[in-house]
Amino acid sequence: MFSFVPYIKLTNLSNNNIMNLGQLFFFIIAFIMVLFLAAYITRLLATSSYLKLQNKNIKILESVGIGHHNNIQLIKVGERYVLIGNTKENVTLLLDLKEDEIVLYDKIEHETTAPSFNKYFNKYLSKKYNNKGDNDDEID
Repeated sequence: MFSFVPYIKLTNLSNNNIMNLGQLFFFIIAFIMVLFLAAYITRLLATSSYLKLQNKNIKILESVGIGHHNNIQLIKVGERYVLIGNTKENVTLLLDLKEDEIVLYDKIEHETTAPSFNKYFNKYLSKKYNNKGDNDDEID
């Protein structure tokens, strides 16, 4: 269908070469348009599925895997807190908890108190370049 020509002399262009180049450009542009369309549709589907998962009355607060296809989940349903066990075949109510029995951690607070990579990287760089006589690469 297409023949690859390493170079084309401008004085020796035939209609066949021009049509092949035209077809090549058309297919490249069509391919790029299909990629953009696929990215747009994927983003649209992801946004709509995310909005469907945003429930007002049911929230999964924590989930811990205890085996293959087995986990325990702490769920807030309205104003109730329940602990359920999920398996591949079954869902079991384990506990009905009161609000004062649960310690909820704020996700944003936890992320801001976690040590950052920049801290360790800057410490490494300062040890590496400030102690030129030492080859000590340890970081506490």
